[in-house]
This record gives sequence, C-alpha cells and structure tokens, in this order.
Amino acid sequence: MRHAKTSWSGERYCGRSDPPLSDDGIAQANALGARLASVLGTEVEVWSSPALRARDTAARLGRMVRLDERLLEVDLGSVEGLTFAELSSLHPDLGQRVASGDARIDWPGGESWRALDQRVSSLWASLERAGHDAVVVSHGGTLRALVRHVLGDDRAFAPCEVVSIDGPPWGAA
Repeated sequence: MRHAKTSWSGERYCGRSDPPLSDDGIAQANALGARLASVLGTEVEVWSSPALRARDTAARLGRMVRLDERLLEVDLGSVEGLTFAELSSLHPDLGQRVASGDARIDWPGGESWRALDQRVSSLWASLERAGHDAVVVSHGGTLRALVRHVLGDDRAFAPCEVVSIDGPPWGAA
C-alpha cells in the first residue's frame, strides 16, 4: 500500500524528503488501518519504508512494523521538491516523459530506473523467503516498480491505495 497523503501529495515531487502526513492523510490512514486490521490474519507481517509518512501509515495497522531501506521512495535527485510546472520548465523532455506515464526514468542527480528495479527485485526475493503474507507500506514510485516487477502491471498509485499481489485489489480508502 502507498502511504497516506502529505502536504506534498499531488503538489511536489517527494522522493527522499520526509513531510509528515497531512490531517487528511491521518484520517485516510486511520480509516484504512481499521479496515485492514479486521481482515489481516495473525501471521501477516508489516514491512515499511523508514520514511515518516510510510511509518506513520503502517503504524495504523496496529502491528509491529519491520523497517526496510529498500522500501524508500526513489531518489529524485535535482527534481526533489519541484512542482510539475517547475520540472517541465527546467527539464522539458523529462516533463514530457513523466506526463506520458513513463516510469523508467534516470532521475537527474538521483536514482536510475535500473537501480530501483534491482532494489525492488531484492526486496521481492526477501518477501518470498519470509514465507508468509505481508503488507508492504511504501511510496508511489517504489510500489509502481515493485508491482511492475512482480505482475508486469505498470500503473500509478494514489495515496493510501492498496493492491493485492495474490488476489483482487483492495482499492483506495
């Protein structure tokens, strides 16, 4: 699942910056946490990015949370904190690629899509080795890469959206 809303959600590119959940995000995370807590089995582990916005969302599930650096958002380099308009002005070609839905981007001064793919591949192998169900709380870019790696589905995630790798999607809260 993607973390709940922050003040940057839908406004600024947020990679390694770490804004807290907004008031709407807290309400969103509480609602989804209550909903999932009623259907999660006792053996389900919760894995989370160590970023505050993900940890705070994961904590709403009422379980111990395992932090994993591989779940951090993509390092956006010089794009970090920019609005879409600013990105398009400073990097017109990159702005066009992002607008077209292209997720395989080498971020200027940041992480390459190949490095992200290797990171999520390693994470997926760890999840498989764990041998039981898990809820993964992460970020839009990282989740997109993980779901693309596992299911071949290349799609964006809204804040607090959940997708089930082994069953029907849960949908957004």
